[in-house]
Amino acid sequence: AQPSGDGGSGAATDSLPGEWAESIVAVDRTQKIIKGGSILSYRVLVVVGNAHGAGGFGVGKALDPATATARAIREAKKHLIIVDRYKNTALAHSVEGRNNNCKVVLRAVPPGFGLKGGKVAEAILTQMGIADCTAKAHGRRTPINVVRATFKALARHSSLADFARLRGRRIMELEWRRGR
Repeated sequence: AQPSGDGGSGAATDSLPGEWAESIVAVDRTQKIIKGGSILSYRVLVVVGNAHGAGGFGVGKALDPATATARAIREAKKHLIIVDRYKNTALAHSVEGRNNNCKVVLRAVPPGFGLKGGKVAEAILTQMGIADCTAKAHGRRTPINVVRATFKALARHSSLADFARLRGRRIMELEWRRGR
């Protein structure tokens, strides 16, 4: 997986294939107490993806939920990661990501197995275009922790070609072993 690195210009989302879809993971209402009363604001956590291996997440804060959602989407498209998928549906190997006290384990399964896991991790994997994977979250499973840990795990994922080069094998040997 590699970050898009466009610096927020929007050029990365234009060059990647597919339609971009957003899903709202969490909406939190916050309240600041002041002398004259209280100020309500909203914090929105959004995951974006193109179902072709690219996706990102963002947090937006504003006085109304619509503006917070727009800010979160803009933030998510600035920080995209690209994941090389095995046969365009699965992960090539299992990965693990941590954030604070939350650990997310994404296990590689054969194509056709399906998607199993928590709601937040499933939303992320669906947006990224990963249809065959199991996800398990351990520890403190707040939505932001699970999202950050899942994206850290996906950023650690390497392609089958990188995996073969690291082991000094041909890709065909690894695919055959995986098919057992």
